[in-house]
Amino acid sequence: MAIMDDVNELRLEVNLQARGLRNMALLSNAEQVQAERARIMKSREKITEVAKRVDGMVRAPKARELLKAIEGHRAKYREGIDRFIAQLDASQKEQAIDYLISGLRPVQAAYLDALHELIEFQKDASQNAGKEAIGDVHNLQFTVWLAVGTALAIAIGLGLWIVRSITRPINEAVEMAQGVAGGD
Repeated sequence: MAIMDDVNELRLEVNLQARGLRNMALLSNAEQVQAERARIMKSREKITEVAKRVDGMVRAPKARELLKAIEGHRAKYREGIDRFIAQLDASQKEQAIDYLISGLRPVQAAYLDALHELIEFQKDASQNAGKEAIGDVHNLQFTVWLAVGTALAIAIGLGLWIVRSITRPINEAVEMAQGVAGGD
């Protein structure tokens, strides 16, 4: 579940960046624009940190493949953010807004789709592992019941053998004593 939590955190950060970019396009106060830029850069650092964590946890070949695709989308998204910010810095607000909508938004959507695909893969893998564990538990239960049944059968058989080995000589002694008592 840790992988899914971290990938969801990446999704949240991508959306936070998108809101920050939108706000930068809408705001006219330079101080507020700078605050949004700082928030985006902080989010970028967090994404780098979380992406490293995810990379360290992912083992399955298919998940590694998905992670590689995510890294490609992440790089494109970063480049797009840099381009958008450069356009704003160059006082090209209209071009920046056009790029945000027509250029960067599809890149963000592809990035989010790739993150979603990894989450779905992890969900499926988690569900399959759960089913496998349940199957293992059922097998273990069967083995335990079989062992208990075998042990019980052995215990009953051993008990009967011990009882007969004790009672047989006693019965013979009783028969001999009755024979002696009967005048034999």
